[in-house]
Amino acid sequence: MTRTLYSLQYLRATAAALVVIHHAREQFPGIKQLFQSPFGSAGVDVFFVISGFIMMYVSHGRNSDPLPFFTHRLARVAPLYWAFTLLLAGLLIIAPSTFRSTEYSTSALVNSLAFIPYEWDDGRVRPLLSIGWTLNYEMFFYALFSISLFFKESKSRITFISITLLTLIVSSEIISSAFGGRSTYLSHYGSTITLEFVAGMVTAKMFLSGTFGNRTRGVTLLLVGIFLFILTAIWMPEDGRFRFLYFGVPAVLVVLGCLDMECSSKREKGNRLLLALGESSYSLYVSHIFTLGILRASFGALGIRVNDWPSAIAFIAIGLIACEFVGYLVYVGFERPVSKASKKLVSGTILRQT
Repeated sequence: MTRTLYSLQYLRATAAALVVIHHAREQFPGIKQLFQSPFGSAGVDVFFVISGFIMMYVSHGRNSDPLPFFTHRLARVAPLYWAFTLLLAGLLIIAPSTFRSTEYSTSALVNSLAFIPYEWDDGRVRPLLSIGWTLNYEMFFYALFSISLFFKESKSRITFISITLLTLIVSSEIISSAFGGRSTYLSHYGSTITLEFVAGMVTAKMFLSGTFGNRTRGVTLLLVGIFLFILTAIWMPEDGRFRFLYFGVPAVLVVLGCLDMECSSKREKGNRLLLALGESSYSLYVSHIFTLGILRASFGALGIRVNDWPSAIAFIAIGLIACEFVGYLVYVGFERPVSKASKKLVSGTILRQT
């Protein structure tokens, strides 16, 4: 049985908070002018590395069947995302004027619920609920990982997924550069960001080998990772094709460092607050756009202008606290009970079919 890794829960909490800060800066033009670096989006890259790690970690030493494994992952992720996507669709139909740029589309809704990339008329590729673009990648990775379970050796699983993703990346580059064309699906899944899942898998294999536990090395890796993140925040490349290099590599170093430090620690209990925030990080991620939107509207209704450093910092701080609070309520009131019920239903269905 796998044990809870406190450092990964702390990182999940931190990564989700970074994403909230990133989207908070987009609520007012004044904030975005002051905070021009999209540094907070790096939280997504940390999430992807952790996802790759977790899939290898929880499947280690188990004979997992591909279909039940994928179904359980779907039951874990889909209900909350579907609920908020349908909520957004309903609001767009009832009160479309309350939204700045999002508009309703039945095609977008159907594709979103199916975790399929959708291209809008303006060329943007994103789901109806904008944050869902990362979940499209997650579900794609879960599907690939489930297929890789046909291989019994972890090295074979890593090789299979690596070859598949590299093939997509190279194919996307060839079509784009040699033929000047673009495929919505190929350009989406042919992004180097998918390599972060593989990096997480490799990290898990290293971790399971029992070579972790050097605190000095862990602190060094963590500090180097943070330094590279800061360097990227100062100098942010515009070419998203190499995101794995300027966000993925630092994310891997941070995860490695935290795991190394945890394994060198004798602490048996984690910080309750950070653990709670880590557990509710998915609910925070899915719900925070709604919370920030309500907060933005409240500031507008009260006539509060956000166009200088004090007001920008205040909005981001209030927004982060509000989003964390709402996210935890969503976790306790919806995600946790619905996830348990969904997994129980899926497990019962699978048992009846065997």
